[in-house]
Amino acid sequence: MKEKTSDIIKKELKIAKGSGKSGIYRVADISQEQVKGVALAKFGSESEQYLKQVMGTCRSMGISIGVGPVSEEEAKKATTKEEAVTAPAEAQPAAPVAPAPVEKKEEKKRKIRKGK
Repeated sequence: MKEKTSDIIKKELKIAKGSGKSGIYRVADISQEQVKGVALAKFGSESEQYLKQVMGTCRSMGISIGVGPVSEEEAKKATTKEEAVTAPAEAQPAAPVAPAPVEKKEEKKRKIRKGK
């Protein structure tokens, strides 16, 4: 079985994983020559359609194409989970929850037949 495109890209760039927030942070940068190499390894051709597919996979992983080197700080932000710090909830009694209204069987059947 052939290797996944993302696995080939990770090996080529020597990275462990892609970005957790691909549209915001980038993990690495790949050159056009490296894109051609990945397309050749995966598909056996450097056809434009395969190059576009590899570039799309790169973008979804948070890897820029031909932009330039990524700083260590930027790569670290992309691969670590940023958890929001929230204040602890104050101890308040929970409000009673009203039970959901029970539908009649006929109404339920009608909704199912109508696709609702």
